[in-house]
Amino acid sequence: MKVAIGTDGLLSGVLESMKDSDGNFFRKFFLDANKVLCYQRAEDVRSRVCVLAACRESVLRVAHGDSILAGHPGIDSTYAAVACTFY
Repeated sequence: MKVAIGTDGLLSGVLESMKDSDGNFFRKFFLDANKVLCYQRAEDVRSRVCVLAACRESVLRVAHGDSILAGHPGIDSTYAAVACTFY
């Protein structure tokens, strides 16, 4: 995943800006203790993991439920489920 960040348009720029900053912070982005790129606003209770563009479909698939028998939870519910954990 660390290698793939270099190919992600948004996250590669964020990571480069963090390297140039003091303390590995850039705006609301930072590296957590496990060196995972995260995003957290002041009003957020917890940080959110930044998802590479190449992995977004997988995240959405899991949020929908992998079962064919599961109904679609709706756009708002899916967004809420994803947005509280991922950026």
